[in-house]
Amino acid sequence: MVRKYWVYLAAIFVLLIGFGFYVNKAKAASFNANVIIADGVFVGVNSMDTAQIQRFLESRGSYLKDFSENGRSAAQIIQGAAAGHNEAAGSLNGITINTSTGTVSPQVILTTLQKEQSLISKTSRDDGALTRAMGYACPDSGGCNAAYAGFTKQVENAAWQLRYNFERSRGYGFGDYQVGQSFSFDDWNGTHTGTFGNRATAALYRYTPHAYNGNYNFWNLFFNTYKFDLKEYSAQFVSQSGSPVMYPSRTVTMEVKFRNTGTATWSNSGPTPVSLALDKYWASSTPWRGSGWLSANRLANAAEGTVSPGDVGTFRFNITSPSGAAPGVHRFQVRLVADGAEWFDNPDTNGGAWWGIMVPRPSAVAVGQSGYVSAMPGQVRTLQVTFKNTGNGTWTKSGPPLNLALDKYQNEGFMQRFNYGWASSNRLANLPADNVGPGETATFNFNIKIPNDLGPGSYRFYVRLVQDGFAWCEPDTNGGAWWTINVPAPQAEYVGQSYHPGLSRGDQTELWVKFKNTSGTTWKADGASPVSLAVDKFWASETAWRGSGWLSANRITRAEEGDVPPGGVGTFKFRIAAPMSMPSGGHQFFVRLVADGYSWFENPDSNGGAWWWITVR
Repeated sequence: MVRKYWVYLAAIFVLLIGFGFYVNKAKAASFNANVIIADGVFVGVNSMDTAQIQRFLESRGSYLKDFSENGRSAAQIIQGAAAGHNEAAGSLNGITINTSTGTVSPQVILTTLQKEQSLISKTSRDDGALTRAMGYACPDSGGCNAAYAGFTKQVENAAWQLRYNFERSRGYGFGDYQVGQSFSFDDWNGTHTGTFGNRATAALYRYTPHAYNGNYNFWNLFFNTYKFDLKEYSAQFVSQSGSPVMYPSRTVTMEVKFRNTGTATWSNSGPTPVSLALDKYWASSTPWRGSGWLSANRLANAAEGTVSPGDVGTFRFNITSPSGAAPGVHRFQVRLVADGAEWFDNPDTNGGAWWGIMVPRPSAVAVGQSGYVSAMPGQVRTLQVTFKNTGNGTWTKSGPPLNLALDKYQNEGFMQRFNYGWASSNRLANLPADNVGPGETATFNFNIKIPNDLGPGSYRFYVRLVQDGFAWCEPDTNGGAWWTINVPAPQAEYVGQSYHPGLSRGDQTELWVKFKNTSGTTWKADGASPVSLAVDKFWASETAWRGSGWLSANRITRAEEGDVPPGGVGTFKFRIAAPMSMPSGGHQFFVRLVADGYSWFENPDSNGGAWWWITVR
């Protein structure tokens, strides 16, 4: 579509309707007639979408909120004109305006509707005002061009005209209304001179050639009345509660305050309720839902009910730490949202806030323990350890429970063999009190039983505090302890033996030897680790002396007394036979006590061993 030259000439004149001629001198003092509005703001065609335009009309109580023409609402008509649709598109003098360029900001159109015909503040239908809504093709001399009558035509053609003026101001061979040119306008307030400081200002003056009252009114409406330099929904962070320290399943109340720095009043209800929400970019926060939340991701409304621009809204809500929360610092991030409209900006806590929630690892220090253990297989010992709560949370028997456990990082499977009356296979003892607060101590007692098949040696037994379902205390006595368990080789004291025998080849004779049990545990005749007299394993050649009644080829006999308690004496009687192949002369025969499946007895100086000099004739 090609514009006719007389159209845009007529459009530079406007009706100054809808305002009295009174000028607020305080506001006028900050009005710069040379630069009315920034270029980028003037042509910000995406500054408002249709929903935002509709909310603006509703917030102002404008009749236009319910107006429609040819099946389109006023908001749709305004947004379409800003985008360059329909009669808002066209070419003239080498300047093309279409949907790829758009025209001007919807905010500029809304401001002009009020400046020209007070259509934003009118609450009832005014057909005369609708007919010449933007003052387009309505010169000061009177009369309007009927070809552009009607709300849609006025909005679309005026939007095109304003953008055409904007493009024209930078050259294309035109001689007037160019950036940098001086101007002088007469109006009711005198003669006003200046310089077109940018393209938007030149475009506005070409549309309305008055500093006062026309372009001052535009500036005053845009910035002071409608505050279009501000966002519709905007907030400034004021304060918040401190970051809490929380064990799993604990609840705390949080608070954050924001000042309403936007143009819309915050409400707890209606089509666009404002609430504090989980920041949509921090979905991991959802497990912290506490009692009283509005939904799974909406935490709270403002305690004040409604928060007008400039006022402060207070948002309080509960969070409950997840039962499985891992120790460490967890970021919990929230942001204001106007549901049905938009999320608030969040840079530098403008409309958002966050907390570093500390889930502390349980902390303790061992302040005392029982001594190291020396015991034989089968023996039971009681161990004791005392820990001081060095954390800032209370230990409890529940939620989560604190217990003394086998240290899972220290060969847990081996240590489970010492189980004797424990709470479970790897939990040795429960907290001895219902609660142990910070700085208080708890003493744990538990039993261990030396496994029957455990060989002699020195073993370490490790324990550590744990809050089940939550976290282990740190090692190195910070919540942990260990004992050395010494399992000595079985001990015996030589008492006496039969004389050294002499016998012929093929003959047998009876020998005996007595030992005192100095081991501290009973020698068992059968069962686990039975004690018997054996051919000394270091003298294997002596197996040839096997006589009648031996237990096996190298196990000779057990004590006549059966079980031999600590301090008791065991008598070991047996027969030996001289092999037919045995050479004549003297031969040594060595024996030693053995606890099968456990250990040989020590044998220095006949302690647990004996020998005979056998003469074969």
